[in-house]
Amino acid sequence: MDKDVRIRELEAEVASLKALVEKLADEIARLKKTSRTSSKPPSSDIIKAPKADGAVPNRKTKRRPGGQKGHARNLREPFASERVDEVFEYDFADGDKPDDLWEPLGDWHVVQQVELRQSPLRVTEHRFRRYRHKNTGRVVNAPVPDELRRQGLFGPRLRALTATLKGDLHVSYRGMARLYEDALGLTVGTGYLAKVIGQTSDALALPYDRLCAALPGEPVLNLDETGHPDRGDRLWLWGAVAQRFTVFKIAAHRSAKVIQGLLGLAYAGIVGCDFFGAYRKFLKDVADAGGASGGGGCSAAFCWAHLIRDVRFLTTLGDKVIVRWATKLLEAIKQLFKAYHTQGKRAQQNAKARVLKCVRRPPDRGETRTLAKRIRGHAKAYFLFLERDDVQPTNNAAERALRHAVIGRKLTQGTRGDKGQRWCERMLSVRATCQQQHRSFFSYLVAAITEHTHGRKPPGLLA
Repeated sequence: MDKDVRIRELEAEVASLKALVEKLADEIARLKKTSRTSSKPPSSDIIKAPKADGAVPNRKTKRRPGGQKGHARNLREPFASERVDEVFEYDFADGDKPDDLWEPLGDWHVVQQVELRQSPLRVTEHRFRRYRHKNTGRVVNAPVPDELRRQGLFGPRLRALTATLKGDLHVSYRGMARLYEDALGLTVGTGYLAKVIGQTSDALALPYDRLCAALPGEPVLNLDETGHPDRGDRLWLWGAVAQRFTVFKIAAHRSAKVIQGLLGLAYAGIVGCDFFGAYRKFLKDVADAGGASGGGGCSAAFCWAHLIRDVRFLTTLGDKVIVRWATKLLEAIKQLFKAYHTQGKRAQQNAKARVLKCVRRPPDRGETRTLAKRIRGHAKAYFLFLERDDVQPTNNAAERALRHAVIGRKLTQGTRGDKGQRWCERMLSVRATCQQQHRSFFSYLVAAITEHTHGRKPPGLLA
């Protein structure tokens, strides 16, 4: 065989093997995606990825746990005197009293202690006089007030406690029944506890509807969605976070129609979201509806955290050309956020220009062209946070709001029917809204349950 022919054959074989190696390296990178290189949740990482490139995970430190030297102490405020039920005063024993040079003062060193009562329950008995007809022998009772009939065994505070244990702390009905019997001496069935949750859900219906009605008027909203199981069916839990309140909605699908149902096609605000197709479809539908009616439209603020994960994934591929470009883009993005957090508008615009320059002419690879086109085509949505103080660069607000629901889903395996879905929507919305407004979720439940029991409107959450 001619030597030159053999060399060409070997070169072709090497090129083929190099291409195969790159293909296999890319496949391995896709299989090894973590929460840092994709939208997978951190809990899905088999081995936790380091927090920063090159950082050593689980690195030991000499710092002791707990409060650190120089930090302000976080001390609990003592109970006010009107909340103290019993007072004991102490002095030195007769043989240990100080001499006459020590003058007793008018104040005390106070040590407070709090304990559960033997039976913290207050049981109220309502008696209704019975009457017997002299001729027929028929017995009738004096009428029971409607609010007492609606209330049932549990008063408002005990119902609010049940709802808090279920909705906020994810305690099962059986767990609550055991707790009530062991700690309170109250024997109650799981069926009645489920009834109490249904009553609480009814009390939250009107406040929830008012929150839903207020969504289309909000100038900025962050939206996200996650799976929600219901008796083996896969539903979707959507979250919409405004500045002062949050709304959750369970839907059968994950499409733009759900967003239309929440906001309407006339929505003219800003939607903070990831790059999922349903959000882009909603933006297009709003723009088409606005064009037909002569109105405006809403804008998007796409999440940089999701984009950075996609760029970071490219740095794990086998193609060195892609890796060099993605690394350069990551550095430009890093400078953008450094300018955003520490520098002025001019520096921010210069950093923005560097990012756009990097994506103007990407390498001739499918992955780089797709990502560069995404940034160029939606530059306004990605850089909107530089222009408006009320817009965040990430969709973290909506993701944090969904976290509590995701934990509940893992513990309870979802809901079992329409009533459970409505309870989940209302409870999650009211709980998140109370947190945003720095108000007590338990206290609001007590007020809402009390008003609903007496046939009055529960207090609103939008004042």
